[in-house]
Amino acid sequence: MNRTADDSDEEAHIAFLLDVLFDHKMVWVQQLLKSKGLSAAGTKPDLRSRIKACLDNDLLATADLIDLLDTIEGWGDQHIYLYKASNSLIASLAGEANLKATLRKLHLLRLFNGRTPVVLPDEPALSAIQWSADRVRFVWVEKRIYRDPRDDQSYVEGSIEYDAYEVKQSRGIVSFSCDLVSGLAELLIQRLPSGNNYRSEQQKYFKELSDICDVLQLTPHKISGAIKKIDQLKGVRKRSSQLMTARGAQVTYTSRSRKDDVYKDPSIRKARKALGASVAGRLGNFYWPILGRDIHIKLYAKDQRIGIFGECTAAEVENVLSQIRGYC
Repeated sequence: MNRTADDSDEEAHIAFLLDVLFDHKMVWVQQLLKSKGLSAAGTKPDLRSRIKACLDNDLLATADLIDLLDTIEGWGDQHIYLYKASNSLIASLAGEANLKATLRKLHLLRLFNGRTPVVLPDEPALSAIQWSADRVRFVWVEKRIYRDPRDDQSYVEGSIEYDAYEVKQSRGIVSFSCDLVSGLAELLIQRLPSGNNYRSEQQKYFKELSDICDVLQLTPHKISGAIKKIDQLKGVRKRSSQLMTARGAQVTYTSRSRKDDVYKDPSIRKARKALGASVAGRLGNFYWPILGRDIHIKLYAKDQRIGIFGECTAAEVENVLSQIRGYC
């Protein structure tokens, strides 16, 4: 039987999804298999072979893999901006009929409490809109292209240097959520494969969101105000803190290991006390106990951004953000 281009694309997408999926903890794949009444025993290669066989035999669908990957990567390794929505913005999103009318004009009504499984779209694609009377969440998928240096392929010819790079692609999840009661909102950007230009991503997705609602009615939260407070908070392990004096000088404290709080060192405690309360927070690198385990977070004053690192659940992320908001 002749293979079509669509068949080849489907196989390439499945191979890509499996590669990304098996970069994560095995427990996610095991939970998927168990939910379908399938065996979850074996090593990673065993599970990968089983998943592939299940796909071939229609016991699993490609959409199942996409759903699972969106769940894993829609919360872990996120860079986050916090906002407060105005009452008029809340009203525009909370009114079911009005929101549906807007989505109908944009030919997006199918996504209202629905989703379209997307793997690697050429342009950012809105894949789901989750709405209730209390909360709304928009989820996009994007294809990311980046370059990895290949020193083994780089060379010098006379006075000319040739630098080689391998072009790679990854899949990114970006979401915007708003509590339709309190107006507290957040933009979550899955960690970029390279670079640190999250402001550009923020602007790109505000432009996407602006077709649906007035993003100018979102007031950013200042994360910088939380750094100094959390730096002195008991129960949070401080890996490092960067503080700035009133005259613009910067001081950075770093613990000897990730498992140690920087203020366990009496000399650092004394130095921090000498700085007093007039300092401003510039960067905080903390481990916060949330729901029974430590979540690694960083707070960046430069662009008022939160970084949450490692695989996390929605409950863990929401808990972290709720506590950070209390110190902003």
